[in-house]
Amino acid sequence: MEPLKVTFKLGGMMVMPSNPIHLDALIAYAVTQERLPELEFDPQPISSLAEELPIEKYEQDGDWCWKASAITPNNVFERSSRHYTQRIDEDAYAEAAKGGFIQSGRKRGELERMSHAIKIDTLRGSQRNLLGFYRTARVDELVGYIVGDKDQISYYLKESGLITHIGPRRRQGHGKIVDVIIESDQMALEKWMLRVKPFKLLDADVEVFATTKPPYFDKTLMQTAFIPDFI
Repeated sequence: MEPLKVTFKLGGMMVMPSNPIHLDALIAYAVTQERLPELEFDPQPISSLAEELPIEKYEQDGDWCWKASAITPNNVFERSSRHYTQRIDEDAYAEAAKGGFIQSGRKRGELERMSHAIKIDTLRGSQRNLLGFYRTARVDELVGYIVGDKDQISYYLKESGLITHIGPRRRQGHGKIVDVIIESDQMALEKWMLRVKPFKLLDADVEVFATTKPPYFDKTLMQTAFIPDFI
């Protein structure tokens, strides 16, 4: 295991995430994607596929986290926005609802034939027609720090081809990665702490309620945590 600096070179605009993106989350995603075929022969929770990562752990007070920081932009050179429209084909939507392919509303189980919950409302909710927008930013580089196996980290973040975009709205082409540079950097021995952690390690850490290890989207794993107030 060695201290490393990871630099993502981006092309074009990206959408800034509402929550920090951690290096261990990206590696866990790549590991999971590569190991998905194993589930066909060995049924197990999908989250278990990334339980072991090529990253060093830090343990304290009976808990732990990966020694992998959140990734942050070096500079934001330009801010802009993108507009989009959403138009609902009411006839097609009605046919899909009638055929049972779509179930609207929050009601569980079978819906009554004449229930108001299956009405198509183009003014409110998920079926509404709208003109919306989202913010974008031009970021040339995203940087993170990690302590781990350089060869394996390089494979999952670069050679595997599994990580191609970073941030929200990747399907629209935002956050496209054009290069990944992984180099030895002794600063990673301290800068990996620039992340969400289940314990306070830095003077700048503030208390939050968050998930401290992958999968970060699993809200059932949220707990009292700490993160620097400038991330």
